[in-house]
Amino acid sequence: RWSWSAVSEDVTVLTLWVDQMKFDKLNRKYLHSNYNANNSIWKNLPANRHRINHINHCLDKHLGKFRAIITTPVKNNEFGETREIKSLKPMKDLWFRIKSFDNETGEFTSESFSE
Repeated sequence: RWSWSAVSEDVTVLTLWVDQMKFDKLNRKYLHSNYNANNSIWKNLPANRHRINHINHCLDKHLGKFRAIITTPVKNNEFGETREIKSLKPMKDLWFRIKSFDNETGEFTSESFSE
């Protein structure tokens, strides 16, 4: 299986699906949530267990700050065990921060911010 995240001493990188995000025009930031995305299918997958460890590292070592790779699925709002990827876009100039996190399921919310 592919990884959904990566970590180093300096940075954590998380994959965010574009259909789990919206743009807040008033505050000029992206809001992300993977809550209620059919997590019963993927919560016990090895990639999610690794991401949970990486998010914990991110919270402990980087105060929840991470870089994102925005992933566009072939079919929006279909949350099966395996999603087909249409495109990937690393967000090199934008940071995100974890806002809430369920350590058991791996569900989390985050938002972008500028430094």
